[in-house]
Amino acid sequence: KRKKRKKPFPRTLVAPKGLGGIDRLAFVLHEVQSSIISPSPSSPRAFGYVYMVNDNTFVLPSHLSAYLESVGASPVNPLYLGHPLINGKGVIFNTGSAGYVLSYATLREVVTHFGQKNSVHESCRSPNPNVRGAKFIDENPGLLLASCLKTLGASPLDTREGNGAHIFHAFGPVRTYTGVVDEWYINRHKQLSDANLPSAFEGKQPAPNPGNLERGADCCSKN
Repeated sequence: KRKKRKKPFPRTLVAPKGLGGIDRLAFVLHEVQSSIISPSPSSPRAFGYVYMVNDNTFVLPSHLSAYLESVGASPVNPLYLGHPLINGKGVIFNTGSAGYVLSYATLREVVTHFGQKNSVHESCRSPNPNVRGAKFIDENPGLLLASCLKTLGASPLDTREGNGAHIFHAFGPVRTYTGVVDEWYINRHKQLSDANLPSAFEGKQPAPNPGNLERGADCCSKN
């Protein structure tokens, strides 16, 4: 009998029916990790980074690869890059709409803790469903993920270029260029001015005014 060949990438990842929120994200992270990364730390890894993104967002792989190289990223170091926002409670997270990059080392570490009730890190555990606000966190698992990653040493960084142009975008080209974006998105940027996020570019100062959203040609990186 012929051995069944594994399907080439991309492959469809189907989550079990009824799985949602934190459990769904934990499932996806685990499946991605087990599919593309060797379970043995001493074995060769298939990929150095994972880009978690919505299915209606596009990415230019060669540009992303060049960007990771330009910021001095390493697959063996903690890494959580994307478009940072801040919520009303001061939690800084990378919006899923723009996608975020996790390094090999970060993914391997986070799957053992995120959403796990027995994790040694309280910031990674699913909240008690009877506690106030637990439903909101479950409906927005990226907030728990950001808190968990911070505990594991991977916090959001200012990924903009020196002139303030963004690399990762939560809206399409037209809305980003014209600045016609949702009010919640604008508000989630304003408090970033006081967050003092370090720059993703190694050894460089972050761009000024992180709470501002530039319009026109200044909105976006030319790279």
